[in-house]
Formats: sequence, structure tokens, C-alpha cells
Amino acid sequence: KPFPLSTGISGRWENVMSTVNEGVEAALYFNVINKGGFTWNMDVNATHFKNRISKLPDGLTEIITGNFRYAEGQSYYDYYLVESRGVDAQGNELYVGYDTDGSEILTSSYDEAVNKYNGRKYFKGSIPVVQGGFNNQFSYKGFDINIGITYGIGGNFYDGAYQQSMGNLLGVGQNVHKDWLEDRWTL
Repeated sequence: KPFPLSTGISGRWENVMSTVNEGVEAALYFNVINKGGFTWNMDVNATHFKNRISKLPDGLTEIITGNFRYAEGQSYYDYYLVESRGVDAQGNELYVGYDTDGSEILTSSYDEAVNKYNGRKYFKGSIPVVQGGFNNQFSYKGFDINIGITYGIGGNFYDGAYQQSMGNLLGVGQNVHKDWLEDRWTL
């Protein structure tokens, strides 16, 4: 829950929202080998679910924190970001904002895109279409080994480390991704 800046505390964790999760899950279990003291058991599982916020605290229509905007009817896992259109001839990143009539405005100021031109919008969320795992358990004469593999198909990820490494080189000791040097305007 966010607090006013005048309190000196940015916020505290509270259970303030209600969410609805709906989906299906399937699991298969196999006893592959059970012979001569050696056993191999395997299981496979898959899950598909959807999520939406059903209730916010009284008096709030939204909660914006980091790269997320929580509002009734939206998924808890949908990203709320400013779109980037690459860089201009001076190497400044270009952000998309919107004028009052809905037309796009490009600006090199992230704060302008967010605060002046209402540039944040919902992007696809981070929930995979299907996620699950493969697990194998091997046992022989009191020695056990377990191997588990998890997977996710679909969904989106926000790469904050990449975003930071595409910065403006004003920070002391800041790393720069090779894309910053290779994929840019030349004079």
C-alpha cells in the first residue's frame, strides 16, 4: 500500500486486493522401471490459468507500482509500460506518448512520456500459456537422485538488466550492452 511521501515511508505490504484465478491442471505419473532394486519413477504436469483482479481497496480505482498497474478486471500479471521506438540521431531513446486527441507523440524524456503524454499502456502479461514440469526419480540400493525440469510456453518477460544497459552513459562505471554501440545512428 503506497504512503504519501511526507511520511518518509514509501509503503508497506498489505493484502488489499482480491483476485480470481481460473484454469486447468493435468498430471501423469509413471512407474517406468521397478526391477532388481532399481526404480525409475517419472511425472509430467501442465497448467493453464488466467487471472484477474476482482476488487481493489475502497476508494482506489488503480494501484501503479513499478511496471504494473492494478485495476479491477485486469490481470495481476499484465505489464504497464511505455513503448520505445528506438533511438534518434543523437542516441536518445524515443518514448511514445499520446496527445489529448490520441495521436502519438515521440519524446526522448521518459518522464514526459509518462506524466505529460500518458504514454503507459498495458502490454501482454507474464503468465505463460502453458507451464509445468518433468520430474524423474531414480533409486538404486539406498541411493536416490531426482532430476526436475520446469518449462513455460508463451508469456512475456521484462528484461530490466537489458533496459539498464541501454542507458545514456551518464552513470560512473555503467555497463553498456553491445546493441547500444552497434544498433544506432551513424554520422
